[in-house]
Formats: sequence, C-alpha cells, structure tokens
Amino acid sequence: MIDTLLLPVRIINIDETWLNETSFLRKMWCPSYSPATVALKSVSPRISMIAALDNEGGVYYSLTQANTDQNVMMVYLQYLIGKLD
Repeated sequence: MIDTLLLPVRIINIDETWLNETSFLRKMWCPSYSPATVALKSVSPRISMIAALDNEGGVYYSLTQANTDQNVMMVYLQYLIGKLD
C-alpha cells in the first residue's frame, strides 16, 4: 500500500455506519443523590451515513434516514462517480 501511495492515483475508501440516537436530552449531569433519568423518552429516527475518503484529502458523505441496503449504496455510488467525473 505504501508503494501505491507514491503513484499518481487516487485511492478511495468507502464505509457506512449509523447513528442510533441524535437527541441527547436524556443525558445529563446531576447530583449523586438524584436519579439521572427523564420521565419522557424521545424517539428519534436512525441516521445512516456513508462516507468515502481519498488519499488527496477529499471527503464525500451522505446522510439518510433509511437502512443502507443495495439500492441506497448504488444511488450513493452513482452520485459519487458523477462527482468524481
């Protein structure tokens, strides 16, 4: 891989992940004698992220509220190819 980095080529690494919770209202500091809970539980949508990083410092990412399946990944790759062209 080190030898490849010396060549005039672009190397792209793509990965996907998800963020389960985007509301941190239930997280708080409190005194040790009081419960660290909030009565209401907020339900927030799951955010999926696909990110591509290249060896030239480029970052290409996408955030969706859908599970990352084959169709979502294909749409991401189509837009990525269009952006790199």
